[in-house]
Amino acid sequence: MNALVAVLLFLVPTADTKDKEKELSAEAKKEVKKIEGKWKAVKAMVDGKEEAPEGGEELIVEFVGNKMIVNQGPAERGKVELEIAALDPTTTPKCIDFKSLSERPGLQKGTVIEGIYKLDGDTLVIALNPLGGSDRPDKFESPKDSKFIVITFERVKK
Repeated sequence: MNALVAVLLFLVPTADTKDKEKELSAEAKKEVKKIEGKWKAVKAMVDGKEEAPEGGEELIVEFVGNKMIVNQGPAERGKVELEIAALDPTTTPKCIDFKSLSERPGLQKGTVIEGIYKLDGDTLVIALNPLGGSDRPDKFESPKDSKFIVITFERVKK
């Protein structure tokens, strides 16, 4: 999971987001409501290999409104906030774009990360291109030597 977190939080380049900035549709806002809450990463695919969270630091994300807050490891590292910049639940697979609201070494504010997602009850799967740009995954796969990562989350029950 450490490799996943490094890719997700620290290797994201600057991206121009002016064309990505738009208001979420009413349908997208309803979908955002369905994913609100805390989610714990239970597995990840990176570079063709499955990674399990055990042995690594716990990765928790929380969706609050149209923001995703990434919490991983000790609290002193701080949180990384991403905005859901675009979401289209009418496509197959469903599309989601995140825009960084945080500035950290290797993570520039305004970076756009394109992805796809599927929501099945209390399971959320997100496939991302953490390198930014306009190369969205089209499958929930991370072949060897690919830049895509696939993260499976389970909803944290209160």
